[in-house]
Amino acid sequence: MGAEFRQALSARGLAWAVGIPRHQKVYPRDVELVFPIGGRGRPRKRHVPNVRSTSAEDMVTQAKWRMLAWRKGTKGPLKARFAAVRVRVADGAAATDR
Repeated sequence: MGAEFRQALSARGLAWAVGIPRHQKVYPRDVELVFPIGGRGRPRKRHVPNVRSTSAEDMVTQAKWRMLAWRKGTKGPLKARFAAVRVRVADGAAATDR
């Protein structure tokens, strides 16, 4: 899912969920954009996250995993381990900020 599509869903107040590649860079849900004050050079024009991004795989390793069964198959219940983590995808500024 592209950034503009996700932002449009959120702007409409719609809840959405998505699976992402393990190498996708993400931020924790509570990330904030701050305006850093530099010592020298040109002043910054854009806000930056207050924490560094990490891979989705690293974020999920800290999650609580649960075994879930979703239906019965011919050889018994179909089940696997799942984890859900709320993150913010590290894909740049919102379309309105560009």
